[in-house]
Amino acid sequence: MAKALGMRVLALREHPEKGSEGADRVFGPAQLDQLLVEAEYVLLAAPLTGKTLSLFNDEAFSKMRSDACFLNISRGELVDEAALERALRSRKIRAAALDVFQTEPLPRQSPLWDLKNLLITPHSAALTEKLWNRHCIRIAE
Repeated sequence: MAKALGMRVLALREHPEKGSEGADRVFGPAQLDQLLVEAEYVLLAAPLTGKTLSLFNDEAFSKMRSDACFLNISRGELVDEAALERALRSRKIRAAALDVFQTEPLPRQSPLWDLKNLLITPHSAALTEKLWNRHCIRIAE
């Protein structure tokens, strides 16, 4: 979809030699810092593994552009929420959108609720018409 909007798409894959459909450039895990320096929008859609736990921390956010927007639709545990809060409050990054959190639902006392440059959604990124149709078919069967 980003490509259709005229964006240059950068991707990160465990095996970059396999390429990534629609990507202009594919980075390997060792090149994450380089990708973060270049990307204006960072969409995190990775599985939770030992390697990805707290992948986005103070160090990662410090590498990002000051006009960058960060979006997480994968797992909350991939992001150090305190580090994200610091990056947003200090304007190290421009904005963020989170659909997942370390604790769900996001506790009322979380300081993330107070951030004007953070969009919070209720773990709904995967709720598509296709998913609803699939669930309805399973229920009907």
